[in-house]
Amino acid sequence: TPSTEDHRRPPKTPEDHRRPPHRIPFVTQPIRIKLSAEAREKLIGSLQRFLDSEYEVELSDFQTAGLLDFLVHELGAPVYNQAIQDARRFIAEKLDDLEGEFYEPEEPS
Repeated sequence: TPSTEDHRRPPKTPEDHRRPPHRIPFVTQPIRIKLSAEAREKLIGSLQRFLDSEYEVELSDFQTAGLLDFLVHELGAPVYNQAIQDARRFIAEKLDDLEGEFYEPEEPS
């Protein structure tokens, strides 16, 4: 009879480590946008409820945390940068209005 070692699977090749195309790729670059533990927990719960109610997909906390990391990594910077531009535009408009709103004519001397 063959030994149990003869029935082992061969060592994994690099191709075995590739994920199927439908899987979310592992985030390899550090995420510069940091969420507090409380915010992270709330977002994980929110994502789980959304996926369950809209798509009937149930993910574990671990899977949802990975999805959250991916979304923050992919969407965080563009959304953050847009918010900065919107805030800059708003402040610039208010500064332009500042003189018109609060200008006090000076008395001639």
